[in-house]
Order: sequence, then C-alpha cells, then structure tokens
Amino acid sequence: MAYSKNPVYAGEAAADFKQSQNVMIQAAEKLEDAIGLINNNLHGTEFEMASAYVGKIINFMQNEVEDTNTALDKLTYLVNEYNSDIYDEKGNKVNIPQVNYHSGKQIIYNGTSGSKTSVSDDMSNAQNNIDSGNSQNTNANASANNSSNNNNNSSSNSNNNSNGNTVSYSVGNNSGNHTSSHSTSGTPVTSYTTGNEPTVSTSTGHVSDYNDYKVAENATTLDAYVKYLQSNKVCQNANTEEWGNKCLGFALTHAYGYFINDTTVTGQQGANYRYGAKFNTFEGDKQTVLKKIYEEINAGRPVVLQVNGNKTGTSRHFVTVVGYKKSVTSGETMTEEDLLIIDSWDAQLETMNGKGSGTRFMTQGTETGNGNYPYRIYVMK
Repeated sequence: MAYSKNPVYAGEAAADFKQSQNVMIQAAEKLEDAIGLINNNLHGTEFEMASAYVGKIINFMQNEVEDTNTALDKLTYLVNEYNSDIYDEKGNKVNIPQVNYHSGKQIIYNGTSGSKTSVSDDMSNAQNNIDSGNSQNTNANASANNSSNNNNNSSSNSNNNSNGNTVSYSVGNNSGNHTSSHSTSGTPVTSYTTGNEPTVSTSTGHVSDYNDYKVAENATTLDAYVKYLQSNKVCQNANTEEWGNKCLGFALTHAYGYFINDTTVTGQQGANYRYGAKFNTFEGDKQTVLKKIYEEINAGRPVVLQVNGNKTGTSRHFVTVVGYKKSVTSGETMTEEDLLIIDSWDAQLETMNGKGSGTRFMTQGTETGNGNYPYRIYVMK
C-alpha cells in the first residue's frame, strides 16, 4: 500500500541510548567497593576528600542517566508525532502503532554524611553499637529494570569478608530491582539507588471543586502546582528565545507533573518533552474530543489540548485542560467555553471563551496547516 510518507522508527537508536544508561548504572554499582574501602580505611581529611570525590562521580553519572531519559522521551514523541500524520492513497488516515522508548532508569544520589576523625573513635563507636544491639549501615542500593531482571525467580547471596562486613544481593520480579547492602560499624559515606520511575499513568485521581469548576486532582492541589510552575519558571515565556516553540513539551509536562506532583521538574525538562512518553494521541470531531476530555477529567487525569496559537487560529498551540464548569452534566453537551486550562506559555490558569474572544479556542490540524487531522488531544496511557 502506498502511503503519503513512510513511517519512521528509531528502535536501534533507543537501544543505544539505553545501553549507555546500563553502562552508567553498572559503574555506579562498582563504586560500592570504593565506598567500602573509604569506610574501612580512611579517616579525617582523607575520609572527607574521598567522600566528596565519590559524590562528584555519582552526580555526574546521575546527570548522564537523566539526560538520556529526556532524549528517549523526546525521541518517542517525535516518532509518534510524525507517524500520526500518514495517509493512504485514498486519503484515509493510517493508524501506525505507537512506539514507546521510555526507560525511566535513575541513579538517585543521597549525598554524604558523617565524618571519621581517628581509629580510636571508630573502635569506640563500634563497641557502643555492639553494647546497644544496634549497628549503623552504609547502603549502596542499585536496581536496573532491564531485560536480565524480568523473571519471576528470586535469588540471594550472602558473603562474609575478613573485616566482618557482609554483602547481600536479591533479585526478584516483585520490585524489579537489584539491591545490595553493606553492613559496617562505620558511619555512612555515600548512598545511592538506581531504579525506574513509578508507573502511575494507569491510576486515577479524583475530581474536586475549584471555584465554579470541577478539576482533576491526584497527588496535589491545582493551586499548589500552578504556583510551583510559575515560581520555578516551568513555562515557555521564561525563555522565549529557546522555548518559544516548545508549547507541547510544556503542556505534556504540566499535565503529568500535576498528576504526580513532580516538584523537581525544570523548564529545560519541559522544553525537552519530559513526559512525552506518558501520552497517546486522541482525535475526532469537536464533540467527540470534548466528551473524551469530560471523561478524563472525571477520572482525575488532566488532558493536553490543541488550541489556537494566534487570534485567527491559523497556527497551533497546546495547553493543559484541568477542569470544566460545574454546570456541565454530560460530555455530549460540554463546550470548549466550559474548559479551564493551564496555558503552557505562562503557566497561568485561564478560561476558554471561543473564537473571536481573544482567548484560546480549539483548532484542527487542517486549520493550522500542521496536517490533515481533526481536533486533537493527548491523554494519559
């Protein structure tokens, strides 16, 4: 069958990205040996310098893994967006299966704590721990949710070394994690974990009253999250030169960030489609799309909506729908004027009053010159 353009895929590139993450995670796991040596052999200034050095290394690897997550999410969005606008020779839209290159692997570094001043102090601390029946732990937990972990079996090893420390590993499908724990009488030096972001996109939130609107809520309140976005400049107008055309990235980030109460997301992550892989495209005539918005809000899930980018509606823009007027009782009767949105441009709460009102209004791809598609929203997977 002839298509208007051929679908694109980037599975090999995504696999290379994920392999680079695995290399970083494996390197982080190997730092456990260095942590043990620092705990057992260094004191005073040497202890402090070594702790700081290990911390810098882990922070570097943490940033590399997170940057790769951003690249994978953006790659997912770009491929799906391109493949969503393909037609056969009769002009019928072709539904190309969506890809999901999302990884979500993380290295979470918890910093350094404590200090060793002398061998005699360590000996005294160890004896106090024995007398009280307590022990201090140095934890270096690592988990990588890759193909080698996907099994239903659990295994564990416990090895005693000459200085009395123990190292134990457990691998199981319940957590999808590989963890290790070092037990020592010393003070914790460094602690980190690697793992996948929790998948909550299948969860539902709840609906709350907000002035004259019913709004989707889940992990936080609407007022609190809008305040966070504005105060931390997670919006386009915080950097118009670089982010002026990143409305969809910010709208997706606002929607999912609000849903899970992500108060660590940055403007740069929004511009890089931080949560692009969390959504599917939904299209149809205006009332079909409005009905879907009504259903999603009632499930406590915000929705990303295509609207006008200028007064005439010849360019497109994307915003986050968070609620609808209390007077609405059915998706079949809801109008675009009933919607409450967070505008990706400035993270402001706004109403929609229809075309000609000077506010946002719903647009189609055919109106904006962005493709032969009808009204469009992005809903959580």
